[in-house]
Amino acid sequence: MKIIYFIINVYFVECFNLYNINKTPTLINEKEPHLFRNKKPVEIIDKASKYNININNYNLVTQLDDLKEEIYKKYMEDKKIYYIDIDNTICKTKGSNYIHSIPDNIMICNLNKLYYKGNELHYFTARGANSGKNWNDFTKRQLKMWHVEYNTLSVGKPHYDYWIDDKAINTNDFIYY
Repeated sequence: MKIIYFIINVYFVECFNLYNINKTPTLINEKEPHLFRNKKPVEIIDKASKYNININNYNLVTQLDDLKEEIYKKYMEDKKIYYIDIDNTICKTKGSNYIHSIPDNIMICNLNKLYYKGNELHYFTARGANSGKNWNDFTKRQLKMWHVEYNTLSVGKPHYDYWIDDKAINTNDFIYY
């Protein structure tokens, strides 16, 4: 069993270029909003009528993305936008040992429910901020393996001791939020 565990760890480390990090916040993955995922143009037009958007103002061949943007603005009027850390928020991580992070499935499930209700979830991590290692590909694959739903995934969050913000929610309080 230890041999298999060792091989898996070596595989993860060897598969990723870990020393090529950009110090500024960087978007590394963006998904189409759940509202439009796998939708045909006809279904998007139906959504436009639901939000009283005049489709005659759009050339549906060249301006479908503009129509989607207008629909999304109306849709988001009663939704929320969440920025979420990864380590020790949706998984238990000791130090910077991301390879051995253990997903917090209850937290992931609660956040995925918010996503499925149409809220925006943006994951923002400081992985590699101190070490200079590039954890981008590893982090994307890890979130996929844990079935984490999100709109965007960004790296470059500054490393800090305390984050003081009037809208901050402690991870332990959020499960019951």
